[in-house]
Amino acid sequence: MRLSCRIFRPLLLALLVLCAAAAWAQNPRGAARDLGREILSVTGPKPRVQFTFQNQSSAGVAEAAALRGAIETELRAGGARLGTGGAGASQVSVTLSENWRNFLLVASVQRGQTKRVVIVTLPRTSQEATGRGAAVVSLSRQIVWRQRALFISFLVTQTPPDKSSYLWILEPDRLVLYRLAQGQWQFQGSGNIDHAGPLPRDVRGLLWIEPASSKPAGTTTTASAAVRLRAALPGVDCSMPLGPAAGKLPLVCSPATAGSSDFPVFEAGAVSGTTTLVAGRNFFGPAIDRGNAPLQLQPFYSATIVEDDQSQPVFLAAALDGKTYVYDDSGKSEGSIDGWGSDIAGIKTGCGSGWQVLATRPGDWTAVDSLAAYEIVDAKAVATGEPIDFPGPVTAMSPSSGGRTADAVALDRGTGLYEAYTISLSCGH
Repeated sequence: MRLSCRIFRPLLLALLVLCAAAAWAQNPRGAARDLGREILSVTGPKPRVQFTFQNQSSAGVAEAAALRGAIETELRAGGARLGTGGAGASQVSVTLSENWRNFLLVASVQRGQTKRVVIVTLPRTSQEATGRGAAVVSLSRQIVWRQRALFISFLVTQTPPDKSSYLWILEPDRLVLYRLAQGQWQFQGSGNIDHAGPLPRDVRGLLWIEPASSKPAGTTTTASAAVRLRAALPGVDCSMPLGPAAGKLPLVCSPATAGSSDFPVFEAGAVSGTTTLVAGRNFFGPAIDRGNAPLQLQPFYSATIVEDDQSQPVFLAAALDGKTYVYDDSGKSEGSIDGWGSDIAGIKTGCGSGWQVLATRPGDWTAVDSLAAYEIVDAKAVATGEPIDFPGPVTAMSPSSGGRTADAVALDRGTGLYEAYTISLSCGH
């Protein structure tokens, strides 16, 4: 989650969460009745209501339409006059979403300067739960490193020839290397990163491994010698050979073209395209270059490529307006996802449809964060398990080099330490 994409609402905005269980297949009007009553408790009797409804779940068109109709009927029965906007009208926006256990009816009710959110849950039937194609998965996090100073990316590698484990920590002005010895990370060396000007407050940076280039037949250069560690920061591109090092790291940095650094876009941990960090800002885009015609997207904070439930590639981009947009392989927009934060990462685990998207929740830098796994079904997000919590905001996330796990950096609000985590996913039933 990033401070720049969060909006602090006035203190008089209240949040009301109602969890009322109702079986959709047996009693959709029960859920509609509960939701309607809560909406009318906010708007008051006989209100004028501007009503909208969106289906952000895997439910079919007919089921969603039936629920919308039932909600409108309940509101009218309570005296509401729908479709009458203008001064004094209450704004009611209902979204049908879901997690791995329930469908969710989420109503945002705006009356003057007061806003409330009402949530009604609709548990799935056993047939719905087993027939959706998305497996229940379990997320876990393992802490790798913590330190007082800000760092913005990290990598754990096993580097030839000794196969030792190395930890690379990218700070805004240096790259630091540690080696695992006797169960402890031991300092090996560092390399400075010089900047031509001041860095943005919400500084971006990323470490990744650049594979060896194909070598002509007869060459004596080994593939491992050609593998390089790459680092991108605002206005700077850096690289060095990936291998054991000590003392001053052989890090070579140069100014980025026109001050706009190129960052990779990952597909299962492999670089599948590049995008540009906007000079002087903390967001990317709007284009993703894949070696042919660039895909033109909205500016975004993070992006990833995964396959949906039909094994088709889709691009996901967490945009500046708080929505995550879904694009097909040609860059055509297929819809948007609400309720995600600004950090997303795609991983290929073999669970469920084979691919999952990890997404933070919306929030600000004063709150704890959580991370959940989703699959993309019909351009919609389907949660596949319970989220995991963090002791503070997640400040960066990317898939690991293998593509089956993710790396996340979080700020522990209690200790003030920045922490590196490996995020793993296991299949369930």
